[in-house]
Amino acid sequence: MSSSTSETRVPVQGLPLPVEGNGDAEDIAKPGISESNLFTCSPRVSKWRAKQQIATSDEALRIVQETAASALAQAKTNMVRWYWAYHLSRFTFFTVNGALGYLLAQQQRDASSSRSSVRFLNGPIQKPVQFLSFRLNEAMETFEQDVENVEAGRYKLPWDMDMGLSHRQASPQYALDRSARVVREAAAILQRRWAGSEAGRSVWMFPGAERASELYPEYYKNNFHFQTDGWMSSESAKVYEASTETIFSGRQDAMQRSALVPLGQWFRAQEGRSDGSGVSLLEVACGTGRFNTFIRDNFPSLDVTMTDLSPFYLEQARDNGVYWETARRADQAHGRATYVQAAAEDLRMFEDESFDAVVSVYLFHEMPHQARAAAAREWAR
Repeated sequence: MSSSTSETRVPVQGLPLPVEGNGDAEDIAKPGISESNLFTCSPRVSKWRAKQQIATSDEALRIVQETAASALAQAKTNMVRWYWAYHLSRFTFFTVNGALGYLLAQQQRDASSSRSSVRFLNGPIQKPVQFLSFRLNEAMETFEQDVENVEAGRYKLPWDMDMGLSHRQASPQYALDRSARVVREAAAILQRRWAGSEAGRSVWMFPGAERASELYPEYYKNNFHFQTDGWMSSESAKVYEASTETIFSGRQDAMQRSALVPLGQWFRAQEGRSDGSGVSLLEVACGTGRFNTFIRDNFPSLDVTMTDLSPFYLEQARDNGVYWETARRADQAHGRATYVQAAAEDLRMFEDESFDAVVSVYLFHEMPHQARAAAAREWAR
């Protein structure tokens, strides 16, 4: 089985290597730190880290100006200009959604006379210029990398952007619906975090340990993100993409597309398989399946299997997959798509060496160490 991630081991300066131990929490480095130490990262990672310490408003604005100048120098073709216009509009749309969600939550908190606070909001509130400049710079750095990959032929122009106004997300009604959903959800999440109660972490399907379903692992029953219904409702699935894009100020798709680079390298190394012909791919914890549409758009003959624990998110993934097939490949052959409800650490329904590649996004930070290790063993199998 071939992994979709380069396994060159290059320790990152200044970060601790994972320690050996008995598996207790104090013996295990955080997943993000461990990953940085185990895999080669893009050169842009060190560039991004160097900009983490923004002390003054003037310095923040200077960094944004430097990044903007680099982007302007890059915009030499109509495609690149359209790319920047499209993605900066996404940044604006999702940043405004986040601000509106915070203002709604603040209004509700004032009405309830609550005085609690959320630590991760201290930056935006206390240093708004630095915060917004930093977020804009993060987005522009990500977009610059994304368009460089497109120009270099590492992957295609994003298919949603390529469709332009014919894509459903360009509909004002669709955009307003998603905006309303994410503003309400952001306000509700902040209210639960401010309240700080265990009730805010409960999920309607798992009201108590004595009645909790045995179909799901214990870690899945803890709603530590405070989202409405956890992963267990259609409403949660419908608001997920807009919510996470709001968290990342509209750069989530571009971030995830960086995973297409090692995938593309592997596909091109397989004779006659550059479009995915004769290849099967497993995406574990696919969520709503949006990233999978970018995979399929780049490798249209690929057979994909998507797993997730939430039937509601699988339903949304199927909707996204069918929409891609209809909107993008109606007159062309494409590979099969299969949707399976399963835990990442228990894929017994698949035989050994069933897939050529396994991908997963945003999963490991949701899982305890033992479950992560079990999942990795399953994927390798």
